[in-house]
Formats: sequence, C-alpha cells, structure tokens
Amino acid sequence: MGGVRASGPRYRCSCEQPSAQSADPATQCEWSDLGSPHHYRCAIDGFVENSKDTNGPELPGVQLIASVRPVSAPQPSTPAPPPFAVGALCAAGTLPIVGQLYIALPLNIQLDSLTGAGQGTAALATTVFSLAYALGIVLIGPLTDRLGAHRTMVMSAGVTAAVTLATAFASSMSIFLAARALQGLAAAAFTPATLAYISRTSSPKNVPALNAAAIGAGMGAAVVAQVAAQVLVQAGGIRTVFLAGGGAIAVAAAGIKFGLSPDSRAGKHTGIPLRQTYGALGALVRRAPIAALLVTASTFLSSLVALYAGFQLSGDWDEQGLLILRAITLPAVVVAGFLITRITTVPIRPRLLWPLCSMCAAVAVCAASTSIVAVACAMVVFTGGLCIAAPTVVGEIVRWSEGNVGAATTLYTVAVFGGASLGAPLAAALGSGGSQAVAMACLLILVMGSASGFYSVRERAKTAGTKDTAT
Repeated sequence: MGGVRASGPRYRCSCEQPSAQSADPATQCEWSDLGSPHHYRCAIDGFVENSKDTNGPELPGVQLIASVRPVSAPQPSTPAPPPFAVGALCAAGTLPIVGQLYIALPLNIQLDSLTGAGQGTAALATTVFSLAYALGIVLIGPLTDRLGAHRTMVMSAGVTAAVTLATAFASSMSIFLAARALQGLAAAAFTPATLAYISRTSSPKNVPALNAAAIGAGMGAAVVAQVAAQVLVQAGGIRTVFLAGGGAIAVAAAGIKFGLSPDSRAGKHTGIPLRQTYGALGALVRRAPIAALLVTASTFLSSLVALYAGFQLSGDWDEQGLLILRAITLPAVVVAGFLITRITTVPIRPRLLWPLCSMCAAVAVCAASTSIVAVACAMVVFTGGLCIAAPTVVGEIVRWSEGNVGAATTLYTVAVFGGASLGAPLAAALGSGGSQAVAMACLLILVMGSASGFYSVRERAKTAGTKDTAT
C-alpha cells in the first residue's frame, strides 16, 4: 500500500472524478480510480507524482505508480458545451459511423454485380466490417487514454469518413471487402472514446442520459442506415450510398472537432502501461457475471443483423415491404431512448429481463408468421426491447468491473460487434428456408442470451445478500 507525504506542498489530484479526500487537512489530497487494481495520479505544485511514497501517513486503498515528471502550468479551461450539445454531437457521430455496419444489408443485388462477386460474398460485406470493428476495439481502444477521448473521436471519425468515401469507388468485390475492413478498423475507436468522453467531462447526473443518447444512436443506426441505403441505392447506386455516408461522417467529425471541449492534460491517463490495460480485460472476462453479460450482449446485433439479412434474402417481401419493416422500428428507438433515462431506479431484474423476454416473444412471432403486419409489429417490440436492454447490460458490466469503465465498455463493444459478424452468415446459410427459419435460429440465440442475463441478475442478488449479511 502506498502513502502520501503529509507535510510540504498542497496536493491536488489531476485524475477524473475525485472520489475522496485525505483525513489530513494539511495535504488537501484528492484521488480517484484509474483502473484495476487501484492506481492514482496526483499533481504536486506543478509536478505529477505517480511514484510509491512511504513517507507520512497511509491513505487507505492508494497505490501510486510510475515516476515524477513536470507538467505545464494550469491553462484556462475551455467552457464546457451544454449537455444537450454533447448528446447531440455524440449521437450525430455515432449514427453514421455505426450505421456503416448495416449499410450493406440492402445492397445484396448491387454487390453481386461487382467483379469477382460470387454466391454469398455479399454477406461478407457486413461480416468483414464487424470482425474488423471488434478487432480494432481491442487494438485501438486502449489508446484512448493516451491520446485523449476527444482527439480519438475526431481522428476515428475523420479517417472513417475518408475510407468510406474511397469505398464508393471500389471496382471489384475484393477491393470492396478490403475497404470494408478498413472502415471497421477506423470506426472501432469512436464508440469507446465517446463513452469515455461523456464519463470524463459530464456531471454524474447527466451521464446516464448522454450514454443513452450515444448508445441509442448506435441502435437507431440499424434502422436509419438501412432505410437510407435502400433509398439511395435505388436513386444512384452503390457509389451514391457510400458518398453520402462519407459526407455525413465528415460533417459529424467537424462538429465534434469544433463543438466539443478539447482534451485536458488531466484527461489523458498516460501513467498506466498498455500491458496492464490488456491484463484488466482478461481479468474482467474471467469474472462469471461479466462473462454471462457479454454472452447476452453478443446476441443483440447477431439476431438483429440476421433478421434483416433474412428478410432481404428470403424474397418473402418486395422492396416496399422491406422498407416498411426497416422504417417502422424508428419510433421504437426514439421512445426507448427517452424511457431508458427514466427507469434507472427500477430494480435490475425487471429492467433487464423484461426487455430480453419481449425480444424473444417478438422473434417468436417472426418465426411463426409471414404477415407483414404481424412481423412489423414484432420488429417494433424487438427493437424497443433491444434499445432498453443494451444500455442496461452496459451499466451492469461497468458495475461488476468495480470502476474499470474503459475495460468494461471495450469488452461490451467487442461482444456486440463480434456477435454482429455472425448475423449475415447465419442468414445466408438459412435464407433458403425463408425468413421464418432465420427467425427460429435467432430465437434460440436470444433464449441463450436471456438465460445468461438471468444468471447475472441472480449473481447480483447473491452478492447483495452476502453484503447485507456481512453488515
């Protein structure tokens, strides 16, 4: 256990979210958790000290690491944008960037006309993006702490815009798939950086609503991107779809660059080695409740992508019917976005299990019927349940991570997009049996995810019971 000198200059913590204060008023030391195990970084009269110090009284739970190095004098802080602006800009960036995952789903016929396209290669357009995205989260996500959340958001959006514009000019399927992989890698850092930016710059009372805005935009992208792609491809072909997408991302990047506050020096956590960051990922995965929640998260986009890909491939509906099935779920996304901020006090069991059960029931309807009315209503229920379940699962993973927010959100994003990579191949494999066969497979996947979610809720109840007994 480390300690901090009680004598000498006043101490002031340069970390995020100060959570405690020294019992010794002479030190005026504040500290906060930067990772797992407990690591802290404090500024002492123009120096940042992360070194273990055994002089003076011990401060419970503090372990200081690294070395002492000079820092620049404090600079006037940039006025923080209002919460509404933060939420709007984060959502405006998330919508077109995450939307690139879904944008290829309505393009199967057009993609089959590319040079070198074969049977099933169109489905790879979604899978390649998802796999690259999940890989990029692991490789690039930990760099957010070193680069700064705002800078990472701008860089990710800017590079994604450039690659998306270049994708519009792909002349063959092999070039197109390579461009899709680059899209996934470039986009990967945006979501964790956005969540980190919200966590580090917003007041605690605004964080749930802002997280819901960002995550809700990611879910809404499944609807907006598909509808936009279907309309644009009919108007101008594949090139128009990706030029419009790249332009939207470029505009969002500019808005984030100039509309959000830049990173402060205190917002860059350079004191934690990357090896330790990756070690934290492994430590969290080994915790059974977190592993169960990650299984639940992996079923979200795998089932969503598979359902819409199945609708496209089955031939059960014409273009007008497909547009209805895609567009009708947008109101559910909006309603769920408002609802999630108002049910945070609801106990975790109904807040997680009811949405999961509603998703299972909705997909069961899709498996039993080909009526456009029944399936459309079922997709509204499914999408609404998904938009409530996803932020709830994020919150639970963060809670089980005991403050290691960065690692927790990274694992969640990897699970979600790793699952998404399985959706299109599943639909391609079962598409010959119609959309009902795909829906039946999705139902089995969602039942598994619901069981995992129930296990995590039960483990939380056990933990709460143990704490109550101990007290």
